[in-house]
Amino acid sequence: MRNTIELLQHEGHLGIVILDRPCHHVPGLNHGIPEEFQSRGYPVLSQAFLPTDPDILDSVFGGDRPLDFDDVWHHSCSASTTHKVWAAKFVARHPNLIGVELSNFRCGHDAPAYQLIEDILVSAGRLCFGFKDLDENKPAASIRLRVETIDYYLRQHLSRLRAGWNPSVLEKPMEA
Repeated sequence: MRNTIELLQHEGHLGIVILDRPCHHVPGLNHGIPEEFQSRGYPVLSQAFLPTDPDILDSVFGGDRPLDFDDVWHHSCSASTTHKVWAAKFVARHPNLIGVELSNFRCGHDAPAYQLIEDILVSAGRLCFGFKDLDENKPAASIRLRVETIDYYLRQHLSRLRAGWNPSVLEKPMEA
């Protein structure tokens, strides 16, 4: 994971961090969304394996408390949701990472953090995307179209970043 993030930084590319619960590692539950991004050239990283090496945490969080989340999340209802919140903080502070949140339709465990994760990313001027309505009836064509739309948006974003653009106005989140 560390090597991938360093390569993204060195080459000026974007990587996707999937913000999810452990059950979404099962292809049937994530509907192949990570693979759709990979097929478009984005390295897909799991929030479970974000590096916690002191030098990386220092470069991402500066003097902040890198492994704490109590500045944004006071009432943890589940460890998986808390991990999503911490990963969103990591993504919000890393210029080469984009968060994509996955959740099953009406997931009670994730519901309290939906707005919080969006707020963390948007308040840092970061893009955020979500597939919060996954269920057993989600058609593959619809998911491919949504990923294709996100890919188009990310390519435009990367072009602006490479041209030296520094967003002074926070971008509005895009619900995929």
